[in-house]
Amino acid sequence: HLSHILESLVRMPAMSLEFPKDLSVVEAILDRPGAVTQLDGVNTYVLSKIKESSEVSLDDLKPLLRIILSSLGRLGNPYVRRRVGAILRVVAEKGSKTHHEGCFACLTAASKRTESPSALATIFEWSCTLASASAFPEGSAFAGPSFSKLACLQFSILGRINMIESATKLQKRCLPIFQSILLRNSGALSQYLQVAGGCQDTVEIIGAAIAIL
Repeated sequence: HLSHILESLVRMPAMSLEFPKDLSVVEAILDRPGAVTQLDGVNTYVLSKIKESSEVSLDDLKPLLRIILSSLGRLGNPYVRRRVGAILRVVAEKGSKTHHEGCFACLTAASKRTESPSALATIFEWSCTLASASAFPEGSAFAGPSFSKLACLQFSILGRINMIESATKLQKRCLPIFQSILLRNSGALSQYLQVAGGCQDTVEIIGAAIAIL
């Protein structure tokens, strides 16, 4: 019975769902063929809430992060990648420290659930979005230990990609995004170097060398 309900929801146009109450529905059907069009409705809803209150409500934060996490198996679809990336960007750029911590937890969980180099590259790109939003603007929410954890996640992802034979193109995809952070934010390089100097994990050390050297 539940399967029939989910299948019918997959076929529904994006605006047939009502948000925020149906955010959990999108999460449940996102791995099903045809469901990705529902992401348009989610994006429209998120942008409308930003216009109303300038940030995503904390009530909406968890279901939105679950949608991001549940998209992991569909990141090979450029439509899904763009739409989900847009959700994360709005949550990060318009959010508080709580939003940033939620995004970090989501990206950490996502990185642990995949060995796909392409998916890891996308997660790395999203981590750069989070770093730009949370770590470098004046009065940033992420500093000290919080920044160190984020930087170590980024180094770890790059190190893991490096261990995959076909990773050269993905490194070329990732590194310009990271380097743009260093160019746009004075002090960013010294912050990353400080974290790199304290890395103990071999994969993180490799990733730090790739990112900074």
